[in-house]
Amino acid sequence: TQGDCGDANGDDAINATDALIVLKRAVNLVTAAECESCVCDVNNSDTTNATDALLVLKTAVNLIAPTDLDCPACSGTTTTTESTTTTQAPGASTTLTTASTTTSSSTSTSSTTVTTSTTSTSTTTTPPATTWTEVLAIFAANSCTNAGCHGNGAAAGGLGDLDDSASGHAALVGVDSTCGGKKLVTAGSASASYLLDKLDATATMCGSLMPLGASALSAGDLAAIQSWVEAGADNN
Repeated sequence: TQGDCGDANGDDAINATDALIVLKRAVNLVTAAECESCVCDVNNSDTTNATDALLVLKTAVNLIAPTDLDCPACSGTTTTTESTTTTQAPGASTTLTTASTTTSSSTSTSSTTVTTSTTSTSTTTTPPATTWTEVLAIFAANSCTNAGCHGNGAAAGGLGDLDDSASGHAALVGVDSTCGGKKLVTAGSASASYLLDKLDATATMCGSLMPLGASALSAGDLAAIQSWVEAGADNN
């Protein structure tokens, strides 16, 4: 049910909701019956447009008063007067009888409720796999490439050249280990790579946990190396 001028939803208050209804009427998203001129044409311009919506919004935020809105009348009243004159004989009095008929026009309003359903879709982004360059940086940060370990000409346990990208990659990927029949690194399979066993304190291994005499690799470093192996152990 619509209310007074500017009160498009009939809640006895002019607010942003009314401005939205007027704007919808301006672009024909609601019908004239849902937003009559006597409520929505607030500048009495014979049409409901964006200017009317702006005026309602200004009223809602108290930039102008409701009395500044000027809508055409919602209903009209027509009065018809019928007069009957009776003339009597000369000398007699004349009686005038007047009957009045009043016709009122009323307006009925129907409202339509539109329900909009929104479906949200979430997307999970998988981070890129670790590169060989990043794996070498992890080795270096954990002293694996130091002299006496696996770099600078040393080859502890038969594994060397981890201070050089090409030679280190060739020394690891597809090379047989001395324990369990596994390769040092099996491209695409961390579980079949002996390197991961030597770096993981929870895995079964031959010999000592690496890095020798130092703290075990962090979970993040271990996951990064595993990511590189699972992605194909490329020389990148």
